[in-house]
Amino acid sequence: CIIDELMNRLAHAKALLSIDGSNTGLPTSKTPPGKKKRIPNTREKSGKPKGGQPGHEKHELEKPDESVITDVIEHDSDEEDFCAPVVTETASSRPGNVT
Repeated sequence: CIIDELMNRLAHAKALLSIDGSNTGLPTSKTPPGKKKRIPNTREKSGKPKGGQPGHEKHELEKPDESVITDVIEHDSDEEDFCAPVVTETASSRPGNVT
């Protein structure tokens, strides 16, 4: 029957419109504007402040022993071609641009 077909199409369209980050695997960035984003988090609050905790021992990486260093590469920070690409083409020199 044509009415059943139209009802199925309407139900399918409504289902497509309701897809967002709260009921599918889509990221919450795909949730439509105006709809509340529900970001699931099952962790319980600990009451501690964010970041490093007072009294926690600081850990740092140790400098490697000279015997394990096999190569030393010198780097001169004044070299233009090492840190930044050289621009060889300007917008006005591209084909199709009228100046």
